[in-house]
Amino acid sequence: PYVPNVILEKIIIDLEDEVVNLLEKEKANLKTIESLKSKGFKSSETVISESENQSENDCRVDEKECDKVENSKVIAPGMFKLSVS
Repeated sequence: PYVPNVILEKIIIDLEDEVVNLLEKEKANLKTIESLKSKGFKSSETVISESENQSENDCRVDEKECDKVENSKVIAPGMFKLSVS
């Protein structure tokens, strides 16, 4: 499949323009995020991350509580001594 160099150059130029546009948008987004952070706002990613961490911590606490209840019902070897008469 032969593609003329002119078409390839046009594709490359279009891709470069798209990359430049995306970088400019990203730069604007970062400025907005920094501005909001300086005003006391947290990014949604930070809020989501903190929420997930809290959920994980809650689960760990629940697991420990469950372990305490379950472990209290476990019979371990050596807990009872048999006396043979």
